[in-house]
Amino acid sequence: MRHRGQVAIPPGTFAARGLWFHAAEYLESREPGAELELVCDAAGVHLVVGGPAGELEIELDGEPVPSPLRGADLVERDGRTFALWERPRRVRLIEAADFARRHLRLRFPRPGVRAYAVSFTSCVRLPEA
Repeated sequence: MRHRGQVAIPPGTFAARGLWFHAAEYLESREPGAELELVCDAAGVHLVVGGPAGELEIELDGEPVPSPLRGADLVERDGRTFALWERPRRVRLIEAADFARRHLRLRFPRPGVRAYAVSFTSCVRLPEA
């Protein structure tokens, strides 16, 4: 889902919206509501975060993340999905059984969160027959 006037981003790339500080190793949100949008082909999606304990809102294809696709660090609150953490670490956003194109929007409600890396799960284990 695109906001009015925004261009779709190609797979394998990301866009940063809002005020961000860019260092060699990370991006740091500098205003409430700063966003990262990414399109990837993956089964799982993870974000390495730093800075204070925090949260981010996550949308998948413009909607809250459906329960079967939620990573272990996601919770539902008021019909929206959020990732929560208490210390710098890898946050598990999407954990799916299938490999597919994923369009994620990550919204940071507070400044000061550092995004160090996005990692992906590219293969999945099929259930045994």
